[in-house]
Amino acid sequence: DGPRGPRYRLQPGVLLVARLAGAAVVPAAIGFSRHWTFRSWDGFLLPKPFARARVVYGEPLVPPADGGDAAFEAARLELERRLNEVTERADRPFSDG
Repeated sequence: DGPRGPRYRLQPGVLLVARLAGAAVVPAAIGFSRHWTFRSWDGFLLPKPFARARVVYGEPLVPPADGGDAAFEAARLELERRLNEVTERADRPFSDG
């Protein structure tokens, strides 16, 4: 997510910085058993006292050093998919369904 959204859409900045640094990006998410949800564009969560948390990490992704816009967009979409996957895995144990 970028600072203004849209929600669940990965903005390219993180991949650009990773490419410049020659680093991989590790998708990570945290889920809470009990939390308050803010009425912000991203639905920010604040854990309630004594809440349980689950942190999930995904497979690192190394952005393409070259390959043009198509390769970069494919990497962005793949990282977005991985981030959404770890988010779902972090929230799953605490969901009602």
